[in-house]
Amino acid sequence: MIITLKLFLLFVLEINSGVITTSSPFNASEELNKIKKTCLTDEEHYEISGNKFEQGWARELNRVTIEQALFIIGCSEIRKALGFPKYLGSWQNHGMPKIEEIEDAPSLEKYFELQILYSISRSAELFFVTDQDLSTAIQFLDKRFPAIRMVFREKFEKYLETMKANNKSINRNTIDYLLIENEMIQRMVKDATGVMFYSRKCTKYSIPDTSFLYLKTVKECLQRKTCSC
Repeated sequence: MIITLKLFLLFVLEINSGVITTSSPFNASEELNKIKKTCLTDEEHYEISGNKFEQGWARELNRVTIEQALFIIGCSEIRKALGFPKYLGSWQNHGMPKIEEIEDAPSLEKYFELQILYSISRSAELFFVTDQDLSTAIQFLDKRFPAIRMVFREKFEKYLETMKANNKSINRNTIDYLLIENEMIQRMVKDATGVMFYSRKCTKYSIPDTSFLYLKTVKECLQRKTCSC
């Protein structure tokens, strides 16, 4: 996503103007703290991997898949909050759209989609994760940790409800703000889910090498059943 100083200032101004409110029966911090205390079993890691990889290998690969799945969950909740139709295309890299193409987008929905494609094009790890991997991980998260989707939904819906109450129209600044908010929420959720992959209490395996090239090599050799480990 194209983040400029102007958009950052917009985000700060919205906070200071009182547009963002925190009163809600859903307590995001409390739910994320619960996730931090949760460890996944080997069986659950096997499930996230689409029943393809086991034990330590699954943990190494699932970390990447889960992080990318969080990005997609956030994007889908923005689409839903804005009333845009569900995205049915591939999440694989489509190439980076030109800045001019984004600026000339004919509609808010197209502007949103191009901003998402811009973000995807900058993520090397999405070259490594397939659409099926993402679908399986999202289904697991929705079943095992439904609060994760609610963290995104509550933030986005609350912001748009406040905009409506203040007679503010949805425009490109709205989308820019929601995408920035999406990134911030992802960081909070990743902080919670990261315990499952990095905490000694949650794994008997060594902390994985999470470099892109290493993970790509691991996945390829596992698929060929040639890993010597």
